[in-house]
Amino acid sequence: LMDLGATCCTRRKPACERCPLRESCQARTLGRQDELPVARPGRVVPQRSATYWLLLAGDRVYLEKRPLHGIWGGLLVPPEGESLPTAWRQTGLVAASAETLPAFSHTFTHFRLLLQPRLLRLDAPPGLVNEGEAVWLPLDQLAGAALPTPIRKLLQNLADALT
Repeated sequence: LMDLGATCCTRRKPACERCPLRESCQARTLGRQDELPVARPGRVVPQRSATYWLLLAGDRVYLEKRPLHGIWGGLLVPPEGESLPTAWRQTGLVAASAETLPAFSHTFTHFRLLLQPRLLRLDAPPGLVNEGEAVWLPLDQLAGAALPTPIRKLLQNLADALT
């Protein structure tokens, strides 16, 4: 039956003349060969959103190592959250400028993530907040860094815009 569906009973080009069941076919009798079989409805992919803070000091961006479990486990990403993390606010961080960059989406197998990047340009990098779990990465070293694909693209676009 599956071979019949794959070779004869196709929606786009039904081959009724080759079908061994053409005499008893209801779709052919009713003239609905172009409508049947009906396509299954597409699966709705849930959408999530996240704000990422690009803390830029000169040519360096601040990245934190994600926990080993969960999305992007063990990879470096900018701080995430609707507002700047409390640890950063407590350092007395002073931004020379701030801007919201264009949002973009990345699709995983089970959901779509809408990333909203916010860029904070700093006069000088403050000390590392989570020593050992964070790094001030020079933008010219993106190629060798352990970054998730959408974050790599985001940072590469940022590096390109700065040059």
